[in-house]
Amino acid sequence: YLTKYTTDDKPFSDARLDSLAACIDSYGVESVLDIGGMDGELVFRLAELTKNVVAAGVGNVRISEKFQSVVLSHTFEHIYDTSAMFERIESAIVPSGMLFIEIPIHLNYTAPTNYDYHWQHINKFRPQDIETLFIKNSFTIETSQQIDDYREYKVWRIIGKKV
Repeated sequence: YLTKYTTDDKPFSDARLDSLAACIDSYGVESVLDIGGMDGELVFRLAELTKNVVAAGVGNVRISEKFQSVVLSHTFEHIYDTSAMFERIESAIVPSGMLFIEIPIHLNYTAPTNYDYHWQHINKFRPQDIETLFIKNSFTIETSQQIDDYREYKVWRIIGKKV
C-alpha cells in the first residue's frame, strides 16, 4: 500500500474517489485528514478543491493539528483494532467534526475470497456493524448508504458528525 497499486481496478477507483471527493466537498469542510490514503489519489482530488488536506498512515495518526473532517477510504477493513482507530480519530477531529468512512460491505459474507487475501481485508462489515461503531464512538449518522458497485463488492459510505 505504500506505492501506487498496479492492479486493474484503477478505473473503478477513479470513479469512486471522484464521487467521494465531491461528497466531502459538499459538506463545506475546509480541513481534511485522510488516514491510510495509500497513493494520495484522494488527497490530490481534495487539494484541487482548495482544501487543507493531510495524509497519514494508519500507524501515525497522532498529530498536533485538529481537522474539520477525517476520512478513511477503503482503510477500515484493514484495521485490526477498531477501538484504537476511533481513539486516533478522536485525537485528530474538532468538536462537531465530520467522519467519512467508505468500505466494502459484505451483506452475505460466508468466507474470505482471493480478493480479500490479496488486499488483506481482515474485517468484514455489514451496514449495521459500521453504524453501531459510529454510534458507540459518539458520532451521529448523517448518511449511511450503498454506492455504486466496486468490483465484486458493494461499497458502503457512512458519514457521521462528532457529538
